[in-house]
Parts: sequence; structure tokens; C-alpha cells
Amino acid sequence: MTNSTPRKPLSMQRGAWGSAAWITPECCRIRLKNPLGSLLINTMVYRTKDGISIIDPGWPWTLDALEQSLIDLEIITQSIKEVAHFIYTHTHIDHMGAAALLSWRTEATHHFLNELLPMSGDWHAFQDQMGDWDDWMLSLLAGEHREKIREELKHRKRRKTMTKAYGSMSINPKHIKTFQAQDSIQIDSQLSLNVLPARGHDPYHVVFLEPQHNTLISGDVFLAVPTPITGVMGDDLGMYEETLSRLSKLKPDILLPGHGSQLIGEQNVQQHMQRAQNYVDHYRTVVQQHLERHTEPQDLWSIGMETRPDDHILSNHLRWWTHLGLIQARLVLMLKREQIECIDDGDGPHYRLR
Repeated sequence: MTNSTPRKPLSMQRGAWGSAAWITPECCRIRLKNPLGSLLINTMVYRTKDGISIIDPGWPWTLDALEQSLIDLEIITQSIKEVAHFIYTHTHIDHMGAAALLSWRTEATHHFLNELLPMSGDWHAFQDQMGDWDDWMLSLLAGEHREKIREELKHRKRRKTMTKAYGSMSINPKHIKTFQAQDSIQIDSQLSLNVLPARGHDPYHVVFLEPQHNTLISGDVFLAVPTPITGVMGDDLGMYEETLSRLSKLKPDILLPGHGSQLIGEQNVQQHMQRAQNYVDHYRTVVQQHLERHTEPQDLWSIGMETRPDDHILSNHLRWWTHLGLIQARLVLMLKREQIECIDDGDGPHYRLR
């Protein structure tokens, strides 16, 4: 790979598909428009003399836009079949949702964590399982709030699942190449990546350190708005805090997060990493203070109402459940550390300090 000094990205390039910026001469960050929602993700593309590698290609419904962006940016000439490698930080649908489709449409190699092999045989079913929050929502709540949500779920229009939309599909085993956390993987003669464990937001989350430019490709560990959703994703806030602490010591020069803007320059990167830790610390403080103010056991909904960041949070369904999820993750960690106790007399969980 060509030596170069980290610098500000070139001027933004835009198309009907979204926007892109070259971070280094070899690495382009592409952000595609999402026709099914407001959430946008960053797809990283490495172009070397040996070929093209893509990290986190995104949703299946943005594949055509991804192909067109690569053509417009002159990374490929005609087809996404020209891509040689797809590489994944974690399993969530906005990062790895297109994996099965790509594995049958192209001859590219798919690189992901070895622990995902058992799920790769019916990838869309696994994606549906990861994206179903219903049981988790009900398990959090108590009393009238739990019953209200139960009734809403009964009458809610069922979401369109991956399996319904694209059928049952495996990741083509012929094109799979797995790695372990702590591996150094050689994608081609010019692109190497150090794989680092990064649990907390996903039990199968890793990040990649590209040593040539000291670039950390962080998936969803560091986000534009730090929201370390852990419990609903089957992971653990304590592990997320450990990941934050360990990765912050790397002192990368470039940070490429899964959502939001790239950070360039060690000081800017460190400030962004500290912001993520501050967000975790904030929830620790507000939950502790709430429980200290109340002698009676508190249910999650009440804690959420009293600690909500602003008066409009209830108007946004996803923000509200993210807020409750962040509180619940803190409560689970406090339970593990025996700082609080959970009382459930059949009406749902309530919490108080020990």
C-alpha cells in the first residue's frame, strides 16, 4: 500500500446514492441513502493494486446503490462482482445484512469471525432473530406498562423480516474465510488488518486496525451519538466499558466509525473516544441518583421517565426504547456487582439500592 500521511479527506463526492469521501489514497468512506429509514451507515472501501475490499457493505436493499456508487467513484467499472473481498465488523443487519445475497451473487471471499459459522447456514433467520426486540421489551417492563406494550404488540402490523423478503439463505460456504479475534489477516499483498475483540454492542463484534495509516475501523463501538445498546443485542455493558478502555489506549490517527463522520488526527480521535466513555458515565450517574432518591423499588419505565434527556423523547419510538435499553444495561451491571436488588412478585422487575 502506498505510504501517505493522514490528511483531511478530499472534497465530498455525491450522487443519487448518497455521499463519499476519500480518507486516504486507498480508502473511501461511502454513506448510502436508506430508502427504508433514517439510519445511515458507513461502508469502507479499500482499493489496492491487487483488488477491491469492502468492509460492512450494509443492508440488502441498498446493494444496487452500493454498486452504482462504486461505478460513479470509478472504483469498479461495471459490476459489484469485481469486488474481491467483503469483511465484517459485526452481525447487525445494517452492517452484515447483505452478506448472504452477496455470497451467491459474486465470487468474493467473505471474512468474518469464526464463531459465526454455525449461524451462517441460515443467515436470514439469524438476522431476524437479532432484530426482534418484542420479547426483550416485554421482559423489561412492569405493571400497566407491560400490559400496554403486550396489547400494542398483539395488534401491531408485523414487520417484514429478512426471511420473508429474501427467503431462507445461507452465506455460501465456498466463499467463507473466518478469523479469530487477535488475528492479523492479510487480505491481499497491500492490505493487512489487525483484528481486535470489541464486545459490548454485539457478542460477535470486532474492530480492525489498519497499521499502514494507523486507522481504526470501529463498527458500532464509537458512534456519532454514543448509544451503546447492549442487552437487546445479547451483549453486556461491562464488556462494552472494557472495550472502550482497551481501544482508547491504541491512539489511532484515524477513526472510521460505522455511523457518523470520520475523525482524523490523534487528538480528535481521543476526544471522540472520551465522549463515548462520558456517555456511559452519564447513565451510571443518573441511574444511581434516581435510585438514591427513592426508597421504594422502581420499575424501568418510571426510571426512564424521570431521567429522559429531553421532553420530546417519547415522540420518537426508537429513541425511547434506546433510552430504556441504556438504563436496563446499567441496572443489569449493577445487579451483577450486587449494588442493587431486583424484586419481581409477578408484576415485573423493580429495582432498589442494597
